[in-house]
Amino acid sequence: MAAQKGKLVLLKADIAGGSPQVYTTIAGLRTTTWTINGEDVDVTTKDDNGWQQRLAGAGVRSLG
Repeated sequence: MAAQKGKLVLLKADIAGGSPQVYTTIAGLRTTTWTINGEDVDVTTKDDNGWQQRLAGAGVRSLG
């Protein structure tokens, strides 16, 4: 893969998962800040009787 400037990055993913792989652009990055961490994702609903629910195996990602 060719080198690119950090401020000119497109994030692409093979959403369909088929063969051949077809990549779809899902995000763009205009700055050099990209954070990926292991924060829990809160998926609590009113049906959870006051208990907080977390999404297993997920984390918060942000492009800044």
